[in-house]
Amino acid sequence: MEWAVPNASRLKYTQMFNTHDRMKTGFLTGVQARNILLETGLPQNILAQVWALSDLDSDGRLSTEEFVLSLHLCDVARQVNVN
Repeated sequence: MEWAVPNASRLKYTQMFNTHDRMKTGFLTGVQARNILLETGLPQNILAQVWALSDLDSDGRLSTEEFVLSLHLCDVARQVNVN
């Protein structure tokens, strides 16, 4: 399985990040990111693992790159759960 984030996904998730980063801080708060991640429909325990792997600096918020990674990991988790 490919672990690199495909360019199409990177673009899509970056645009999604920019839409939600209304204050243009360069970060989404934990609450903002949580609400988006919940929309994936993945179980809470999987989302907790995704967060732990994505919040690289453990600051409780996600930068653009961390957000892109989190949604890519959600994609990978959904593929694994389907197969």
